[in-house]
Amino acid sequence: MIWYVTIKDIINFYKTEKHVFIWLIISMVICSFVINYSYAFARYRGNLYDENMGENLPVYKIYGSENIEFSTFENVFSDLETAGIPEVTAVSCMTSTESGIRIAGSTEISPKNFKLTGAWVEGYASVINKDAQNICVVNENLLSYEGRLKMTGESYCLDDEDFTIGGVYESLNGTADIVVFIDKYKEKYGSFDEIWITFKENLNQNQQQVLETVIKKYVGHGSIHFPEMSSDTGKMITASNQLQYSIFIILLIVFLASIIQYWYDVNISTYTVYWITGASSKNILWVVFGETFVLSVSSYVIGLLLNVIARQVLTRNAPLTVYDIALGFSIFFGTMLVFGLINMIRICQTFSVNNIRRE
Repeated sequence: MIWYVTIKDIINFYKTEKHVFIWLIISMVICSFVINYSYAFARYRGNLYDENMGENLPVYKIYGSENIEFSTFENVFSDLETAGIPEVTAVSCMTSTESGIRIAGSTEISPKNFKLTGAWVEGYASVINKDAQNICVVNENLLSYEGRLKMTGESYCLDDEDFTIGGVYESLNGTADIVVFIDKYKEKYGSFDEIWITFKENLNQNQQQVLETVIKKYVGHGSIHFPEMSSDTGKMITASNQLQYSIFIILLIVFLASIIQYWYDVNISTYTVYWITGASSKNILWVVFGETFVLSVSSYVIGLLLNVIARQVLTRNAPLTVYDIALGFSIFFGTMLVFGLINMIRICQTFSVNNIRRE
């Protein structure tokens, strides 16, 4: 009976206040979409920064007090593979030349490894193409010459060999001045005093002990710096975006609340008739709950479908999670329900035959 009355009230409101009803549904769908999309998108942007800057990559940095030969260190990789350590996804090694320039060789040259500036593809910074081995990326401090700044695409002479500049560092805290691909690095230098190893996943305590044992076996003077898997910058980006979206969501809810207020003001005569004909305040509250539930669920589902489409088009790497759906619906439906019940309790306290409109 209550659900029948609920649907009848919604249909009657649509017939008598069509434009207001349409604006109400559009506003609720927009609010549903924004709540679902915004907080997850804020988290996505924070994670995206970590992904591009390598803040959440398990990079283990090994330092030697003297140069380490490649032939020696290849035994390290062989032993780690035999011990069942997670797959190595990237390797970067470094050394200093006689002229004082710090050279790095890497299996992959990308922002997540070296924090260089570059193009973005589908939300992720692009990787430098390794088809041409004579490609380098250069610290901006080395690019000034003859009163101007060298740009990407120009040549750079490194130890009597010309390289094409494929990218530029904004800054690298002195870790390296020039980065080339590791095959070219091996060909020119053959040894290193520092190496960064990126594993597919973070090592557990036992695996870290195995890594230390293997390093000490082949590089007695080597030391390991274990990664700290956290990013304050990524968290700050997430929090900052969530704050901005929260302000926008509050404005949406205020706008939505004003329309819902009009809904109840228009329907107060209907609720009063129910009260005069014997309906209790409890029954009327259940009707209000039913109206809120039907409108919230229907508009939320529409907003959710639009959310799925938007994620496919705009943020393919930010899938919709059950947590996002549950959190979004809790905020959306909870806000609508609390506001509706507060207004309905207020209306129930002022029921009067004077509230009945005379046609």
